[in-house]
Amino acid sequence: MQMTMTERDKKLIVMLSIVVIVVAIGWWGIRPALKAVSDAKADIEEEQELKETNDMKVARIPFLQEQIESNHAKLDELKTGFFPMMNSDQIDKKFTGIVLERGLFAFDLSIGIDRAPLAMSPYRYSRLAANPDLLNETDEEDGAAPNADYEEEYSNVNDRVYRAHINFRIGGSKEELMRLIDDLAAYEPMLLITGYRWSESTYVEPYDPTQSMAAEGDTPEEGAPDPGAELPAEPQIPEEDPDLPENAHVEEDASGTYLVVVRQVLELDLDIFMYKDSETAAQ
Repeated sequence: MQMTMTERDKKLIVMLSIVVIVVAIGWWGIRPALKAVSDAKADIEEEQELKETNDMKVARIPFLQEQIESNHAKLDELKTGFFPMMNSDQIDKKFTGIVLERGLFAFDLSIGIDRAPLAMSPYRYSRLAANPDLLNETDEEDGAAPNADYEEEYSNVNDRVYRAHINFRIGGSKEELMRLIDDLAAYEPMLLITGYRWSESTYVEPYDPTQSMAAEGDTPEEGAPDPGAELPAEPQIPEEDPDLPENAHVEEDASGTYLVVVRQVLELDLDIFMYKDSETAAQ
């Protein structure tokens, strides 16, 4: 069967071809381009928002630097209330020196340093202690927690304070020992006297009465015996020697002459608090 194509059919075919070509160009050409433009516009808007956010952060840099410097100054001020981080030998040297420079006698000293940092919490009457949820509050404007920086810094400080326990036995006059307690109670950096006990201890030392008359290199007083002269076989010991220490007396037996001293002994329990800064922690 032979088909003949009329002029009308030819026109329909041409029009249909044009439509197909237009649809193909729109689907595979224009549509991807429009999608790319839309995606690019979304990226531009996102980058614009990021730029605005970064501009705000840049604008806050001077304020943040000022705040950091202020926080560092506050931290340095707070650190003055703590001892620097010390080992047992350094603690021994420091507190033995405090005792000896007051003319007292240092006896037993035991030191125990906590291995873990001291567990710290806000002051019981502070606003933060009354409402711990303050750390989790958010700012209505940017949604950030206003106390987040404090929480991080508080956590860092909480990991850097260590406690050392000291038990110290000290001898001397009761007046000087009481003065030592007062001095330690007001000592800076802060330490805590957790207990103290009194006792007495008797010490026996060899006694030479001539040592109280003229010290080495001094000129003997008029009428005083020459230290280089031969001593009598049995030295004459006065009943009350004004040069004897307080709470001391002389005893004599067949083996010699002795000075018996009764000293007050103060046993102190101390807690000191040491701050390990970032440089020490890094070591």
